[in-house]
Order: sequence, then C-alpha cells, then structure tokens
Amino acid sequence: MITRLRGNVEGRTPDGLNVSLGPISVRVHVPAPTLMQLGSPGEQVELFTHLYIRDDTWALYGFTTEEQLRWFETLLGVTGVGPKAALAILSAVSIEALQKTIAAGDVAPLTRIPGIGRKTAGRLVLELHGKVDVLRVAAATPVEDADLVAALVSLGYSAGEARSALSAVPKDTPLSDEEKIVLALRSLAKG
Repeated sequence: MITRLRGNVEGRTPDGLNVSLGPISVRVHVPAPTLMQLGSPGEQVELFTHLYIRDDTWALYGFTTEEQLRWFETLLGVTGVGPKAALAILSAVSIEALQKTIAAGDVAPLTRIPGIGRKTAGRLVLELHGKVDVLRVAAATPVEDADLVAALVSLGYSAGEARSALSAVPKDTPLSDEEKIVLALRSLAKG
C-alpha cells in the first residue's frame, strides 16, 4: 500500500498532479484546494495517499493532511460514494463545513456539490452522523489513543466521554490497549 509520497511536480491535470518519484512518475488525483495550493512544475510536494484498486481501475489520491485522507476514506465507506464523489465533496467544502453540515443533518448544502444528488446527500448525513464526533476527536487525539476512543464510541459512549475516560488512565505504567479500555470503562461506570 502506498501511504505517502514525496516528489517533484512535473505537471498538472484538471484534477491532479503528475509527480516524479525519481525514475517513476505517478498521477495523483487531489482536491481542488490542494491543486490550487500546489502544482508549480519543479515544486516538491509531500502527500498522504490512498491507492484505490478495483477490477479495471488503479488510481492514487493525495492529500496534504492526514485529516483530509481520513475524511476521504470515511466518505468512501458510505454506500454509493466512490472516489470521484468523495474528491468532489472535499473539493467543494472544507472539512469543518462538512462536519457542521453532517452534524446538523442538513442535506441541502451537499446537494449543491456536482455529482451529489438528494439521495446520496441523505445517505451521507445518515451514515456519517455518528462518525463526525469520532473523526473530530481523532484529529485532536494522539494517534495511539484514536483507536481506543473509537472503540469506546462504538460501545455507545460519546467521543468526549471516551476521551475524558482515557485521560484518567495512568500514563506512567505500560498497559495494553485492552487494559486501557477496561480502566476507561471502570472510570465511565463510576461517573
């Protein structure tokens, strides 16, 4: 799996960059804001990537931040949303605006995005409504605790409760993830 690349921009396409990685050049599809921000020939770029493989398609998608990559992959998990639609969403709205739209349950702003109809917008709001807090917390949580927060959220706790319970777990002793979850659950049971 290609998770990140660093190279020099050779050229631009309408939806991406051609990046030279030494003797190899790759086409990387990127959101519109990234394309506007990067892309001068010869400029060095570093992108977090997602390799999309289907029967007849191999495509590389690149993002300037891990948060954008997480959102892209989350959008791909929604029924009926492929990489082109996910990229269109991230090109049309900021992550913060997307989070607010989904949290509010408002499909109207999503239907203004090319390629996103009312049905898909409704599915996005429905399927991602509970994940918005998890993704927000994941961005603000150290990487090693993000999975633990997600595990507690899947058990029915809010992201804030999960983060608070995990902050009460002693940091000075080495604990397995399972032990951290048990201690966090005990803390939640007391509260």
